[in-house]
Amino acid sequence: MGSWAGRLKPVVVVADAGREFAFEVGPDVRWTCRFDVDGMGTKLSESFEMLRDIRWYYAFVERWLMRVDDRKADLERAMTETIGRVKRAAEAESTA
Repeated sequence: MGSWAGRLKPVVVVADAGREFAFEVGPDVRWTCRFDVDGMGTKLSESFEMLRDIRWYYAFVERWLMRVDDRKADLERAMTETIGRVKRAAEAESTA
C-alpha cells in the first residue's frame, strides 16, 4: 500500500488565505474548502469534483478492499466528519 500512497500526492491549486483552499489528487479529483463570513462567525463549505471518470482499479479497490458500496455517500460522510473536526478545533481555540 505504501507505493500506492506515494503516487497520490495532493497538489495545492488554490491558496487564498481566509477565503478558499483547494487541492487536486492526481488528475482525478479536486477538493475545495471555502470560508465565508456568516454573521459573527465563518461558514466552512467543503466540496469535491471528479475531474474524470474513476479508473477501474480505483473502483475495484474501493469496492472490494475498502468495502465502499456508495462512493458519493462515503465522501459526503467524510466531509461531514472533517467539517465537524474543524468546527471543534476552531471553537476550542476561541475559548482558550
